[in-house]
Amino acid sequence: MQAGHGKAKYTSDDVAVVKSLYVAHCSFIQIERLTGIDDQAVRRILVREGFINSSRVIRPTYPDHVRREAIRLYVDERMSAKSVGLSVSVPVFTVKAWVKEAGVVRSQSEAAALAISRGHKRGRSRVHIPWHSTKTGQWHMADSTYEAVRMGQLDANPDVLNWGLCKHRIPYFHPFQKTHRSYIPDLEIQYANGTFCVEEIKPSNFVTDPVNEAKFAAASAYFGGLGIRFAVVTEEQIGADEIKQFKREGYASLSGVDLKQHEKKMRVAARARRLAKETPEEREARLKKDAEKSRAYRAAKKRDKASP
Repeated sequence: MQAGHGKAKYTSDDVAVVKSLYVAHCSFIQIERLTGIDDQAVRRILVREGFINSSRVIRPTYPDHVRREAIRLYVDERMSAKSVGLSVSVPVFTVKAWVKEAGVVRSQSEAAALAISRGHKRGRSRVHIPWHSTKTGQWHMADSTYEAVRMGQLDANPDVLNWGLCKHRIPYFHPFQKTHRSYIPDLEIQYANGTFCVEEIKPSNFVTDPVNEAKFAAASAYFGGLGIRFAVVTEEQIGADEIKQFKREGYASLSGVDLKQHEKKMRVAARARRLAKETPEEREARLKKDAEKSRAYRAAKKRDKASP
């Protein structure tokens, strides 16, 4: 790379490397990390070389039989999107797009259950779905697709008077670490007949896990002493078809509330709280940084328009 006046110039070798990495399905950020060329410069190079235009990235297309085989491996062979991509020589993000379009993408709970069934260590779920209850008028955070679907079922059930997130902390003995721990079940439900029930939402593959068995036994004893029923609810009780429908149609249609607008309001409120705590020096630095980003963006946009 050679330095120019206000603008970096790249050699033919630099351009060739960028083109080869892009053809190998690397993102702009990945190319930047591998070559040291700024991601905006990577875009300008690819625009100039005819790989992309200024508004749309041109990606390779694949025959329909490759798409069908990828979906078959994902569904029938229970392979991960990464393994499917390696098998059919397709980028993993393309495989994910295909299975999502087909409505067969796995939830985080299903993926974790599949990993455990193959002997892999379970990772903590990072799914957080905001749910607005039409029965209570409150917002709740579901930690899995299963929980979100169950919340919708409780809202629609006329026998349910009220429900919410469980607040009881249950002590139990960890069978492997040999220590006393505690955990909180998922949902607490009040029925119209005056009875109460606490539910733990779990995929069926998780039910026989020794740690979960210890939790469930402790919870049954704890709530039994309070006269409250404890139940483990899996996809068999929730309904596999309802879970698939939820993943195809999205949770916004089930809740009846525009959750994107709610999330936007939450982000705006969080930003307002953050800005309220700024010192004058921090505010000056932030405004200066924002101005620099704005100038860089306008300059890059002007160069893109000027490129042949």
